[in-house]
Amino acid sequence: MNEIELSKDFQIKLLKAIFEGREIKNWIQSFYCYMIDSKYRVYKRLDTFLKEQLENPHSTLVAKAKELRKATPDETIVNVLRFVRSKIKYKYDSNNYGKAEYWATAIETLEKGNDDCDGINGLIYILARLAGIPSYLLYSCIGDVAGGGHFWLVYYSTKFNKLTAIDGTYYPNLSDMQFRTKFDFTIQTYHNIWYIFNDSFVFKPLY
Repeated sequence: MNEIELSKDFQIKLLKAIFEGREIKNWIQSFYCYMIDSKYRVYKRLDTFLKEQLENPHSTLVAKAKELRKATPDETIVNVLRFVRSKIKYKYDSNNYGKAEYWATAIETLEKGNDDCDGINGLIYILARLAGIPSYLLYSCIGDVAGGGHFWLVYYSTKFNKLTAIDGTYYPNLSDMQFRTKFDFTIQTYHNIWYIFNDSFVFKPLY
């Protein structure tokens, strides 16, 4: 994918700017590995999990991303969210795969038609990136929400100068970008972020 390569230091400065006033004091680079398959005890670095899917993307994903791409990144990310929300149903990994935890790839989720938060929001990330949204505007998050641990996305709109949650499961908002509320930590919604990552870096917030 043709994209400007941003340094770690620049991305940290960017994260500080877009999360300004949201309890996070700073960011440090991390190399966190998550168990993506509990049955076989398979661990994968968070950024690598995304990067591998984008380096050799499935042709179905490429074609769908091209179809979903709109004139601007703001329009594209909302279009991708609406598509995934309409096509993929929520289903627990224990019922779907017979495993306590399994991170499906984007193509697995699309073909199966159901998954949990990591599969659904992971599919949104991959489709959005293939549709041309740069990695420094879209990040995957794992952290605490009102219902427990969760995987979701945050997107920064340069046009409206605001950070918003992109979430196909726990707290879906299908509104156009100008009508979306700014992302924040609240008692009712998102509590904190453990790790934030794209297909190049993993960062840990310092509260």
